[in-house]
Amino acid sequence: MKKSIMNSTNFTNTVTDSIVSSDAFSPHTHYVNCKIDITASFEGCEDIHFENCIFTDLTFKRCEFLDVIFSGCDLSNSDFEDSVFFRVLFKSCKLMGANFISTYSKDTQWIDSQLPYANFSEAKLVKSAFEANDMTESFFQDATFESISFIKDRLTGCDFSQTKLKGVDLSTCEFYHIVVSPELLKGLKIAHSQASAIVHHFGVELTD
Repeated sequence: MKKSIMNSTNFTNTVTDSIVSSDAFSPHTHYVNCKIDITASFEGCEDIHFENCIFTDLTFKRCEFLDVIFSGCDLSNSDFEDSVFFRVLFKSCKLMGANFISTYSKDTQWIDSQLPYANFSEAKLVKSAFEANDMTESFFQDATFESISFIKDRLTGCDFSQTKLKGVDLSTCEFYHIVVSPELLKGLKIAHSQASAIVHHFGVELTD
């Protein structure tokens, strides 16, 4: 099995403070403080680290990303619909309103990032993780989870309707209310203090 991007140090080239066309991407390269010109022919990339980069176009529909790191990048309102992610890391990124509808992600992580209003509806996430993100009012409608983790995320207003939550652990996360489908809640793990955010879906009221 190929080594996870999370432990990879295999970036042998560094490009800084440059304008770079996506047509000229070179594998094993660390782009720092660069302006990335995404061309119409862009279909994805692999073995690249983007750090504090600006992208001229945030439309990445039906692209494939393999062993890629995005750190400190502003990807707000980006469109990744129908894209594929293998061993990708989003760290300390701005992803407000990002569109991940119908994406497939495996061994992918979102860490310490801004994800309010991000949309993962109809996405499939396998062996992937969300940790220490602001995911307020984000969407996971009709999504598919396989070995997914949420750790210390802010999830208030998150919409998990029509998504099976068996095996999902939200006990370390912060939320005051979330949207779920009661018939798909079996096997969800939460903390005692979070019960009030769930029981109203069953018509139950908690009293002091």
